Amino acid sequence: MEDAVPPGPPSDQNDPSDPEEGEDSGRLLSPGALAFLMLGLTVAFCLVGGAAIGYLIDALAHTAPLFTLIGLAFGVVIAVASTVSTIRRYL
Repeated sequence: MEDAVPPGPPSDQNDPSDPEEGEDSGRLLSPGALAFLMLGLTVAFCLVGGAAIGYLIDALAHTAPLFTLIGLAFGVVIAVASTVSTIRRYL
């Protein structure tokens, strides 16, 4: 009598649960031009937006340049956090 072999996928097929095969690891291979464009735009909007919001608060409260500098500092922090998050996708 033959030994019974449990049914299953043939051994020559890729196992999607195997972390070494495929792109299931969550990492992307390499950034493209669009990724760099979006990174630059995100940094620019964070810096300009933070400074602009600070400037508007300074204009209303007559405290120039206090809130402009605080807004710019928040913009820098957000831009750095966004850059680190984006770069970690490719590491």
